[in-house]
Amino acid sequence: MTPTSDNRECCIGIDVGGSYVKAGVVCTNGKIWAQRHQEVWHDDAEGFLVQLTSIITDLIQADEHFLVKGVGIG
Repeated sequence: MTPTSDNRECCIGIDVGGSYVKAGVVCTNGKIWAQRHQEVWHDDAEGFLVQLTSIITDLIQADEHFLVKGVGIG
């Protein structure tokens, strides 16, 4: 995507807890543009990575005007 004045520079923040994964797209102005909340898949590490990838992909595709600059996981 080519940046334009309509794009919003954002980051994806992911909080991994014992029971849930919470994620959101947060822009430089502090506005949260999209959020996801899912139970953690406990089957195996590979399945969990698939879950994280799916959440990130879903958030990136949530709005064509996002310009995601990075992803933080904690």
